[in-house]
Amino acid sequence: MTRAKSSSRSAARGLAAALTALGVALSAAGQVLAGDADGKTFFAEGRKLRADGHCDQAIPRFRLALEAWPEGLGALRNAAECEEELGRYASARRDYWDLRRAVLKSSNPSYAGWAEAAEAAHGRLEDKVARVIIELAGVDERGQPAAIPALDRLAVTLDGQPLNPKLLGTELERDLGTLVVAAAYGAATAITRSVELGPGARQRVRIELPMATDGPTEARLAPPPPESGLAATQVGGIVALSLAGLAGGGALGAFAVRQGALGSLEAACPAYRTASCSSSVEDDVSRGRAASTAVNALLGVGAAAVAVGVVLLVLPTGDAEPSASAALTLEPGGAGARARVEF
Repeated sequence: MTRAKSSSRSAARGLAAALTALGVALSAAGQVLAGDADGKTFFAEGRKLRADGHCDQAIPRFRLALEAWPEGLGALRNAAECEEELGRYASARRDYWDLRRAVLKSSNPSYAGWAEAAEAAHGRLEDKVARVIIELAGVDERGQPAAIPALDRLAVTLDGQPLNPKLLGTELERDLGTLVVAAAYGAATAITRSVELGPGARQRVRIELPMATDGPTEARLAPPPPESGLAATQVGGIVALSLAGLAGGGALGAFAVRQGALGSLEAACPAYRTASCSSSVEDDVSRGRAASTAVNALLGVGAAAVAVGVVLLVLPTGDAEPSASAALTLEPGGAGARARVEF
């Protein structure tokens, strides 16, 4: 009987696993079919736009078709051909090469001969594509060469798209037309250059960035320190008096807590001074005692801070000892706190 029940449970688990696998397979198949359908819709829209002479509008539809159905390589081929028609030779070359690699990985017989055609198109555009080299150099205030300290602080864009600083000095393929190069170092304003790229052009764009010669750019651009200001003792006095104000505010808050606890105690046990009270008032008693201790401590700190602040403010602030400094140390004491001033 036990063996029968065990076999029944095993069969149920196997059936559940099989049903789960079937559900996953059906779900994946449904997604595939949906992607295939969307891809065909986008592809048909792109083909119509291309046939009507609107390759610039057809390319985004082909991209959507490829995104919805990556195995539909006809969308990638049409996008590459449209880019070639529009003179976007660098983009076309990239897409032809991507097409070649995708076809070599595909087992679809419909793509027979596509890899060779894509490779031939890639080579055909070799002499038409424009190339550009971006160079950056640092210069000081006198126009002399200066090193660029940290490449990770460089921000370079080509037509608004970030460029990896590691590609500086490397020949890059770009589509025909106006190329806008922008470069900045740190928080400085970007310097821009524009260059016209024609078929087969070889252009070199050089941008000189101002560099600091006596330290980091931020430090060099910061305003100089004021020639005169508060003496160290005056600053210490102001800090001490500010601390006294904070201690006074804290003492007032603690006193309010003490009074609240006392009120609660009197309401619950009016004769607390002469008679015993129930355990329900222990929280009020503890809170009142803690608040009283805090009041005493904060008043002690405040008094010490006032005394130190007054002393520091009345001390002479002549130029004889410009490097003098004062340190205020607060130490816990028996009845609160005590202060020690070190010069």
